[in-house]
Amino acid sequence: MGVNMIYVANKNGRLESADALTLHTRTLDNQASTLFGLQALTLTAQQDYTRCC
Repeated sequence: MGVNMIYVANKNGRLESADALTLHTRTLDNQASTLFGLQALTLTAQQDYTRCC
């Protein structure tokens, strides 16, 4: 699964793919959340990446 977005707000959530997960974003807010790719995970965040609590 591929995701291309300017801003991703994944607060208290889960982005999951049974295959590979590729996420390209300018800003990622991943507070209290999970990114999961069963085969692989590729993450590109150009500016801000928030991972808290």
